[in-house]
Order: sequence, then C-alpha cells, then structure tokens
Amino acid sequence: MSFSPKGKHHSKTVDKIRIACRLELLNLGIRDQEIAAYIGMSSTSYSLLKKTKVYQQLHLQYLTGILSEADDEVTNNFEYQRKILARGVPIALENLLRAASQRVDSKLNFEASKELLDRHGVHAKVSRIGLPNVEQDASSPKDNEVAQEVLQAFAKARAKTEPEPEVTIESPPATETTQ
Repeated sequence: MSFSPKGKHHSKTVDKIRIACRLELLNLGIRDQEIAAYIGMSSTSYSLLKKTKVYQQLHLQYLTGILSEADDEVTNNFEYQRKILARGVPIALENLLRAASQRVDSKLNFEASKELLDRHGVHAKVSRIGLPNVEQDASSPKDNEVAQEVLQAFAKARAKTEPEPEVTIESPPATETTQ
C-alpha cells in the first residue's frame, strides 16, 4: 500500500480499492486472489488493504448504494460535468503556462507554447468557421444579427433559383388564387 507523506492513501490505492469493491459486488463469489490479480496486487497486500479504514468505508458506501447513486448522477448530469470541467480550466491553464515557461525540457516548452497559442486564438493554426453553438457560449447579439441576415440571404437566393413548377395534365386545376 502506498501512502502520501501526510499518512493518507495515495490516489492510485484509492482507485484500486474502488475497482476491487465494484468487482466484489458485481461478481458475487469472486475470490480475493482473483481480485488481487486484477488490480495488480499480491494476495497478502490485498488482504492487508481490506483491513484499512479507507477500504471498509468505500466498501460500505458501495454496499449501501451511496456511491452508485452518485456515479449515476454524475454520469447523467451533463450540466454538472460542465461545471466540474469549468472549475478545472484555471488550474489547467496555469499548468500549461508553467510548462511553457519552464526551461528544462525544450520539447515540453515548445508543445505547451503551441497549445497556448492555439487556445488564445490569435495565432491558432485553425480558426473557427461558423456560428458558435450553445455549449461554447460565445454568441453575442451582433453574431445573432449577422446569422439572421445570412439565413435571409440564403432563403432569397433559394427562392430565385427554384424553377416554376411545370403544368401537366396531372397538375391540380388552376384557381383564382394560383392565377
């Protein structure tokens, strides 16, 4: 088992616990040796891991369905996912900027610099073509006005290019409104 300097379990260990708990609950009768092999541990290490408080707490949460309900809510709640991602953007940008400003690894520096330029947009390799969608949240009233004008121009051009329908014997009779 790996611990961080503060005595807490390492995130990889917690991930292994989560996988082990799910395996045990989804495959009733699976042996501990099989679970240990699946998560990359020896049988002895896994039996010691099962005795920790963290394992017992997570196992109880999976047994009672608390974590399963939370997983379902996160999986199906796209608005919540967007909020989580939005919270991570400043940290990710700081990390990217830190990678671009470091001088130890020139390849990492170059790749991070390219990413920053791409995201800024002024010096991007590819520019945005088309109207922004709702998820991008980049539309302004001016964008919407231009979009309406473009749609109206397309409708007028289509009306001019569409030929008049041919009149044949099978055509409906002409009435006062169509003449």
